Amino acid sequence: MHAALLLALSLSLRQPSTDAGTARPNPRSVRAASMLQRLEQVERKRFTYTAALQQPYRNNQYGFSLRYPGGWKMQHVMQQGAGNLKTIIMFISPLETDEDEAQENINLIVEKMPSPLFTLDEYTEAAIRNERGILSPYTLHASHGLLLGGTPAHRVSFTGSLDGKTTVAFEQIWMVREGHAYVWSLAASPSSLDKYAGIFRQMVASAEFRS
Repeated sequence: MHAALLLALSLSLRQPSTDAGTARPNPRSVRAASMLQRLEQVERKRFTYTAALQQPYRNNQYGFSLRYPGGWKMQHVMQQGAGNLKTIIMFISPLETDEDEAQENINLIVEKMPSPLFTLDEYTEAAIRNERGILSPYTLHASHGLLLGGTPAHRVSFTGSLDGKTTVAFEQIWMVREGHAYVWSLAASPSSLDKYAGIFRQMVASAEFRS
């Protein structure tokens, strides 16, 4: 389903609406340590690295590495827009049968934040607002914070359509680190989301950043 790939690209290339001159630390971003620890304990059970991720990927520009499944294709794209350079790394699943037109995909977008004071909560608010504007209908199924390797992050799960006909299921996890947002996205048909969500979460869990 190439439509899923196009929808994921359209979503991933969105530019969150921000005002760099008014960005301020948000009190909501200050989470209770015990709450974050509980979230991390719960999510650790789901974000488990396994040997099924055979292929390594390393990005020296941003100082991180991760692993992805064997047989998947990797594409690397740079996009310049609105004065903000974005790096997009796409991982595309193989076709399951000769008749299969669906290629579920996982992508990671790295974008520079408009201000060093731009917080995770502010990015989350802008991202969800923009997703509501892009997809119609749009249904948000889950939205909560978690920890990835000790760094606060946010997860959302939602369904939506760009053309008003084809519904695509999405899962996203993003974090803000050293002035950049790292956004992992999974796009799949609603019936296959659960199948690929495990791979998606394993890939996110496999990410390591240089200190």
